Amino acid sequence: MAGIRGLLKENRGQGLVEMAIVLPVFILLFFGIIEFGRIFNAFLVTKEASREGARLAALGHENSIVVDAARDAAGIFDSKAVEVSIFPSDMSNRKKGNAVTVTVSYTVDLVAPVISGILGEEFPVSASTVMRVE
Repeated sequence: MAGIRGLLKENRGQGLVEMAIVLPVFILLFFGIIEFGRIFNAFLVTKEASREGARLAALGHENSIVVDAARDAAGIFDSKAVEVSIFPSDMSNRKKGNAVTVTVSYTVDLVAPVISGILGEEFPVSASTVMRVE
């Protein structure tokens, strides 16, 4: 009877088993925080780029100038991968007092192996800004 109690009270290997249970959750949480930060940063950059473009569109600049300004404002991204759309796209429809909407879209490449397995290899981010034409 004393031999069985001695085996049941043996604690060797307990820490290893606990670590094996907790480590995958910790890794998932760690990589999730990193990827969330990257995606949130991309959202903030696209939001600022849409504001820059909308401001120029509200002042009556041409579409090419608006697109270039929005892409320049999204400087940390590859400018060819940044998509900018303007509504209304025809400048004759942008009359004083009407609204103009500029939408900037970008696709974030996820690099964390665990998170990219859950969310996919790419995560689309877009932001829109509406301003009144002056």
